[in-house]
Amino acid sequence: MNAFRVATLLVVSVLLTPVALLAQEDTLVLEPGARIRLLVPSIKSEEFVAFYEAVHGDTIVVDAELWQGDVWKPRLRVPLTEVTALEVCRERHSNAGKGALFGGLTGVGAVAAAALYGGGTWDGEVWARAAMVVGVATGVGALIGSLSHKEVWEAVPLDGLRIEPSRHTTDGVSVSVSLRL
Repeated sequence: MNAFRVATLLVVSVLLTPVALLAQEDTLVLEPGARIRLLVPSIKSEEFVAFYEAVHGDTIVVDAELWQGDVWKPRLRVPLTEVTALEVCRERHSNAGKGALFGGLTGVGAVAAAALYGGGTWDGEVWARAAMVVGVATGVGALIGSLSHKEVWEAVPLDGLRIEPSRHTTDGVSVSVSLRL
């Protein structure tokens, strides 16, 4: 009898879990300095990247460093009603690994071409030079790859957007952006 009760309780809890998850609010916390991408047609006709600073009432304050007309605007105060698209940068990482892989494969290809068309014998000194070519090509590829970055952006739906200050005991004040489904 106990096994039946446990099984019934398990089945009911598994079936109700998706309902409980749907009832929760999705909350996105923006810390000052977070990279965001905005589309505000009254300021600029295309999206621009900015750093979030604060929210004052219905206005978001960002550090955008862009030209508005012929005036340099390092800090913008944007009414939330004028924001038509908002994205948050979730991940930003270097492409050094991909560059190193591409450079290493290029070095191996160069060494293979030299081996096929160069002729001669491959003694210890030649292998050392081949390893050096592959190592240098790998390093150059990593250096070039480190100069580019990949960013992953998450779109924030503006309908149901609610921004309110929230307190963290160790981090000071942050802004909580809540999405209601």
